[in-house]
Amino acid sequence: LLIASPKTPLSTLESALIDTYLDDGGNVLYLGDTDSPIPPFLSKLNVTKAEGVAVDKKTLFPYWDRPIPIVLQHPATRDVLVGEYTMVLSHPSAFILPDMANEQTQSEMKYHVSPFMRLSREAWLERGGDLSGGIARFDEGVDDADDRNGDAHA
Repeated sequence: LLIASPKTPLSTLESALIDTYLDDGGNVLYLGDTDSPIPPFLSKLNVTKAEGVAVDKKTLFPYWDRPIPIVLQHPATRDVLVGEYTMVLSHPSAFILPDMANEQTQSEMKYHVSPFMRLSREAWLERGGDLSGGIARFDEGVDDADDRNGDAHA
């Protein structure tokens, strides 16, 4: 099931159908942007959306809000990794995933959460600081320094 950039919250019926689908072993690929509401199934998995726009020094020139992510090994990205493609994200949101390295977290979780892309270590969450010549730059005290270290996933 692919849910791409929803603009309205899921209805109660849609949420129940997705829960049933996941309970029956289904997979969901959720692609959200900064305006997308977090669906209930992600909240149940302790996935949260970070405030701000994910930006990186590696971008599609001249657009500062179109970072080029690092694509990770994942069944959903198999064709992207073997091809000669460059994936570009437009105004992406970052998601904070539960700590899956923690054994207690894994045993408590009914489902498995895994990222399939991330930004470089030079990425950050832009929260409206100074735009030098229309280009975002990291602003201490305004932008998120913790997520600059790769803790959030695009």
